[in-house]
Amino acid sequence: MPPPQKQQDHGLDSSCYITVHDDSKSGPSLTDFEIHEYIDLHKKPERSSHGQVGVRTNIDASANKPRAPCTCIDTKNGEEVRANFEIGFDWPGPGKRHPIHETIAIAAFIRSDIHFHPDTTYYNLSPQQWEYFRGLIWNDDPSCLLFKRSEDNNHWFGAGIEFYAEFIGGKPNRMTQRSHYRDLQFLHAMGSRDGELPHHTRGRLLDWMGVMYRLACGDQGVEENHDLREHFPGLFSGDTDPSEWATLRDLILGTTPEYRNTQIPLRALGICLHTIQDSYAMGHTQRRLLNPQDFSGRDLNGYLNFKLGTWAKWGPIVSFHGYKNQNHDRHGFYDGLEGAGLPDPKNLGSFNRLNGARDAIDASIFLMNAFAHKRLWEDVRRDLEAGIFALDRYAKPCNTDVDGEIPGLNSYPVSNYDEKLGSNCEADLTHRLATPQTNAHRLGRYQKWIGDKRRRWMFILISFLLVGKIVALLYFLLFARH
Repeated sequence: MPPPQKQQDHGLDSSCYITVHDDSKSGPSLTDFEIHEYIDLHKKPERSSHGQVGVRTNIDASANKPRAPCTCIDTKNGEEVRANFEIGFDWPGPGKRHPIHETIAIAAFIRSDIHFHPDTTYYNLSPQQWEYFRGLIWNDDPSCLLFKRSEDNNHWFGAGIEFYAEFIGGKPNRMTQRSHYRDLQFLHAMGSRDGELPHHTRGRLLDWMGVMYRLACGDQGVEENHDLREHFPGLFSGDTDPSEWATLRDLILGTTPEYRNTQIPLRALGICLHTIQDSYAMGHTQRRLLNPQDFSGRDLNGYLNFKLGTWAKWGPIVSFHGYKNQNHDRHGFYDGLEGAGLPDPKNLGSFNRLNGARDAIDASIFLMNAFAHKRLWEDVRRDLEAGIFALDRYAKPCNTDVDGEIPGLNSYPVSNYDEKLGSNCEADLTHRLATPQTNAHRLGRYQKWIGDKRRRWMFILISFLLVGKIVALLYFLLFARH
């Protein structure tokens, strides 16, 4: 391969570049499970004769930047940082959520080769654009229980009661429970159980993304009418809902198959984007911090802060986390808005306070451009393994940590991760699973439960509705028939 030539510097923000090596003939081999190269999303791209891809922004710093409707940003000394990876759920009840995943995606779409209009926001998406976002939301709501069934509207939210009932106490063979608590947590870039080895989690994650990406691109051997058992052997059976005989279309549409203008390829891309974005949320994965010099300390609750005008830049994956036994209060903090203002997709700087959001935008742009140019999945997967989903040399098994010890900021074990053997050192497994946390992070069981406001209120609401139905039934049985 000839040496890469440097791309012209357009004077743009270097953090908005992605370097993607597309040299399948002479590129590094990953068949021996060793990472030979880590693609740094924070460096400007170079372009080779093999089709290296560069992504850049086109922002006029002097232009007006209208902000989306939001609350004021609550900061301390201008340095407080909040990570936001919620999906939007806009109704007046206690389950209301802010469109963080969607806003990150819009910022990426604007700068990608798919070319959303620069003024696009969550509140002016077209029905066709919403097809991408139905996929983006799917990972959190794989049965599509948050939406009303409609032939003409693909973004009509319901009350969400069915979703929360399924989330809190659904059957373990259904998608909501499987994706949030069980074997499909890799949809959120998380491990399925404590101790699961990182290369195993990454492999399952990329296998799933490969099916969805090829479905999105078309002409790569995956069609929407294919059975699940054909592409996901072992994940679906006659006892799961959906079963192994359901089609990819059935899987993606869930309980809302009526919409007449469904575009399965766009939804499939959205599913991939959700996983990539989640991989930069601290409650989902632990990555190596590349810019410790910009870290300004922790607040009184132990949450991470970075200096004004900077943002956390995350590198290779050190570990995937598991949600079931995690501190849901701390996980939710890094997923939710928590008092910060909704970012403006036109202004990348407005995402600086959201821990991981800038990296999530760059990574989303990479996949959007791969989709726009219909790159082969085999080449895309190689680039993902070497960049966005690269494993750190000190990678460790899945654990329940959130933001305790930060690689790149704290001291760290000096043992190399060997994927061919399966772990750094099996004898040291217990030690590596028990990642130390600061005293500020140690919350009691009562505080952990009471801090999860959304689940508590939805449980009360569902209980109230069920009691109301029982009372109405008793009244009918005792009095109405006399």
